[in-house]
Amino acid sequence: MNKKVRPKVVLIEDEKTLASLVSNKLEKNGYEIVTSHDGEEGLKLIESANPDVVVLDMMLPSKNGFEILRSLHERGITPALPVLIVSNSGQPIEIEEVKKLGAKDYLIKVNFTPDELLAKVQTLCRATSSGGKDEKKQAEYKQNTKRANKKEVFQENEKVVLLIEDDFFLSDILSKKLSNSFIVYKAADAGSARTLLGKNNIHAICLDIVLPDTDGFTFLEELKKSKEYKHIPVLIISNLGQQEEIKKGLSLGAADYIVKAHSTPQEIAERVLSIINKKSRSLRVQHANSA
Repeated sequence: MNKKVRPKVVLIEDEKTLASLVSNKLEKNGYEIVTSHDGEEGLKLIESANPDVVVLDMMLPSKNGFEILRSLHERGITPALPVLIVSNSGQPIEIEEVKKLGAKDYLIKVNFTPDELLAKVQTLCRATSSGGKDEKKQAEYKQNTKRANKKEVFQENEKVVLLIEDDFFLSDILSKKLSNSFIVYKAADAGSARTLLGKNNIHAICLDIVLPDTDGFTFLEELKKSKEYKHIPVLIISNLGQQEEIKKGLSLGAADYIVKAHSTPQEIAERVLSIINKKSRSLRVQHANSA
C-alpha cells in the first residue's frame, strides 16, 4: 500500500524560535516542512521543492519577502501557488500591495496563534488539492504573466521624483508604482536626500516624517528656506495623521499630506502626478504673465 503523500510547505522565516514553533505545529498535523532562514535561499527553495503552500516572512536577510513575492508574481507563479504572509508589519498599504502580487492571506505576528496559522494553511491546501492542480497552475501562470507585464502609465513620464522613506518595504512598493510614471530616486535619510538633490533636477519630493537623522518637518523647513529647492513641491507621506501634524506640514510648505494607512500606492502616485501638473501649469502662467 502506497504511503500517503503529505502536503509540502516551504517556510521562510529568519526568527528561528518562531520558525521552529510553526514547523512543529504543521508537522504534527500532517505536513512536510522545508525551512529557510534566508530570503535568497528561500526563493531557490520554492523553485526546487514544488510546495503546496509557502509561508513567508517579510523581513529577511539577503532578499526581503516583498522581493521574493514580486519575483514569483512576475514569473506567473503566484497566485496559483498559495502564499501566506506572516509579518510584523500590518500597514494596510502593505497588505494591499502583497495581495496584488498574489499573496492569498496575511497574518500579523503579534496577532496570531499557531492554531490560526494551521487553519490558514489547511484552507490554502484544500484550495489546491482537488485534482488538476498542475493544469490550473499553468493557466493561472499565463494569465498572471500578462498582468505582470501590463504597465499603468499616466503622463509626464520624464519627471523625476525623490522618495525619502526609511522603511525599505514601503519604499520598494511606492518606488515600483511611481516608476510607472516617473524616474524615481530613493533616499533613506535626509543626508542621502541632500546628496541626490545636489546632483539631479528633481521635480517633486515624497517625504516621510520619521527619519533616522533629520526629521521630515525639519527637512521640509530647510527646503523651503533654500533658494535652490524651495520651488520643488513636497508631498508628505507619513503614519502621523493627527490634525495638528497635518496642519504643521502644510504650514511649513508641503503641497499635500497623505496618511499612509489611508491611501494606496496608486492613489499616492496620482497625487504626485497632480502636484507636478499643477506646478507645471503655475510655471506656464508665470511665464505668460512675464512675457
